[in-house]
Amino acid sequence: MTKQGLTNKQRELLELVERREPVVIYQLAKDARRPYRRVYDNVQKFVEKGLVELERVKINNRDALKVVSSNPYYRRLIRLDDMYAAALDLSVSERGARSSISSVVRKLSSILNSHGVILGGVCANLHGIEQYEKVVEFTVDLPVKKMMQLLSEEGIHATLNSNDSEKKSTWVINGDCDGISYQIVPAGSVGVNTDDAIEEIGIRIASEKDFITSKCIIGGRQDLHDVAVMALQNKGLKWFAMQQANVHGCRDKLDAWLEDERLKARYGS
Repeated sequence: MTKQGLTNKQRELLELVERREPVVIYQLAKDARRPYRRVYDNVQKFVEKGLVELERVKINNRDALKVVSSNPYYRRLIRLDDMYAAALDLSVSERGARSSISSVVRKLSSILNSHGVILGGVCANLHGIEQYEKVVEFTVDLPVKKMMQLLSEEGIHATLNSNDSEKKSTWVINGDCDGISYQIVPAGSVGVNTDDAIEEIGIRIASEKDFITSKCIIGGRQDLHDVAVMALQNKGLKWFAMQQANVHGCRDKLDAWLEDERLKARYGS
């Protein structure tokens, strides 16, 4: 997969594909405001480079080609939508009528802009730790009053809770965005530097090291499971993970997961 050799307009078109749920070529051309034939030819070039795949679908009993990005972050986010729909036992028609995890992630990302970073279970999935997740979590470097203002201006329900001792945060915002629960915490309380975020598919994702740090600060059973999986998948992160676990007093929990035979069999090399 390489983006080398693409023109600026082709890159813009590819970014449009990566910033939305799978779309048929006709709709992609309409959204891009470009001639269908030109978009079709560009999509074929993307296919040749392994940047997208095409899926044949039926729309109003007519054949169409749906464009799906091959970007691994994109695939993992769409996979999370699939798990969410399966957990709720949604039919195809019901799924089309409801918001998805990915749509809420993108909506909140656009509101928070460069100040927000995806964290929690969604971040775990984006880093390749597949698990069902029904809450979208962000961390931000904005004052809480500014956060509440931004959400209010967009008509998004938000409730402010202060001094959450369990998560060691000075404040936590909980709310509902298009029928899906979300949570926002201050970046400093979970050891995240928003400037180090990974920027992919139109969203900002906590870096692997920041993700590990945040999980060690929280220190729950599932949190240390996720740290262990990341350390087993990437040996270069193991020492860093153990250091953070020492600092935050959860080394015993992490070691137990690192020695778990099922995890080693599944994720160890």
